[in-house]
Amino acid sequence: MKILGTFLLFLGIAWFIFGFTMKSTIKTTEQEFIGITYGGSEVHNIGLLNEKQNMVIISGSIFLASAVFSAASFMVEEMKKKGE
Repeated sequence: MKILGTFLLFLGIAWFIFGFTMKSTIKTTEQEFIGITYGGSEVHNIGLLNEKQNMVIISGSIFLASAVFSAASFMVEEMKKKGE
């Protein structure tokens, strides 16, 4: 369980960083109307924001699972040392 806990720890951290730094904006098209240019800016996309939020939540859950596995493996090792 110690190996699984360590693997999940690094996976959770990496996935959190990826999800947190994920781009959530899209570029709009430029349009010209009566000599004035409109658009061309970046706006937040709700779908990308939702995907980003899901990645952060799932990576946090994986991180918590790794903490449970690591704590459980530590407790098992201590019980074996004490002979219980």
